[in-house]
Amino acid sequence: MLYVYDPELWYDDPQYDADTMNNNLVYYTTETSELIRMEPPKGLLDPESFRSALLEKKLELTIPDSDYLTENKLMKNKEDLEKYSLGFWTKFMETYQQGIGFRFLGHMTPLQYGGHPSDELLLLQADSSDEIGMDWDLSGLLYFFIREDDFKKAFFGHVYTDRVGT
Repeated sequence: MLYVYDPELWYDDPQYDADTMNNNLVYYTTETSELIRMEPPKGLLDPESFRSALLEKKLELTIPDSDYLTENKLMKNKEDLEKYSLGFWTKFMETYQQGIGFRFLGHMTPLQYGGHPSDELLLLQADSSDEIGMDWDLSGLLYFFIREDDFKKAFFGHVYTDRVGT
C-alpha cells in the first residue's frame, strides 16, 4: 500500500479526509524480490516523507467501542450501552490491548470518537511515530476505511481516511 497526500491542503481543509478523490491509496501486489528501495525525491521537507518501518505481525483481539454500537444502532438500550462502555469494554481493553500502534483490520482504537458505518472496515490504523517521522495532529491516529464489498473485491478506489489528534 502506498498513501500519497498533500500536507498543506490536508491541514487547511477540514473536509479533506472525507473526499475520496483526495485519498490516493495505491494497492500493488508483486513479488517482494522485485521491490527496489528508493530515496525520496530531493527537496522534500522532513514532514513530507516517512522513513520505513518494520511492522510486527501479531494476532490481536479487538471489539467495537460504544460510539460504533450507537452509530449503527447495534445496542439501543442506554443502560446496556453504559454497562458495555464503562464495564466490559474498559476491562477488555485493559486485558487485551497491546498498545495503539499500527493495525490492519479489526476495530479501531478510538482516541475521541470510534463510530463509523457498519458496512465499512478498518483497513489500517496508523499511529504517530517519531521513529519514522509520522505525526498525525499532535500524536494522533490516521485511520483508513474501506467498504466491505470493495475489500472483498480488492478494490481500493473508495478508501478514505480519518485523522484524529489528541
